[in-house]
Amino acid sequence: MIADDRVYDTKPIAVDTDESGQHQLVVYAVPTDRSRMKSHELAEDLRATFQKRIKDRLNPLLAHIHEVVLVEELPQPDPAKPRP
Repeated sequence: MIADDRVYDTKPIAVDTDESGQHQLVVYAVPTDRSRMKSHELAEDLRATFQKRIKDRLNPLLAHIHEVVLVEELPQPDPAKPRP
C-alpha cells in the first residue's frame, strides 16, 4: 500500500524514537536510484506521499509517518527458518 516507483522495497516499523514508550511510524525504503540514497528531498517527498496513501486508503488515524529512512537494503526473512 505504500509502494512507489521511486523505491524498490519498503518496510514500515513502529519505533520508540525518543525512548518515551510512545511509538512512531518510521518507513525504511530502498530507493531504485541508488544515487539518491542521501537525498533529504526524496525522503521528505516519500513521507508525504506515503502519509497521503495511508490516510486515503487505510486508516486516517495511522497516517502520521515520523520519518522515511533511505537504506541500501532491507533484511529479508530466512526462508529456511520456520515461522512462529
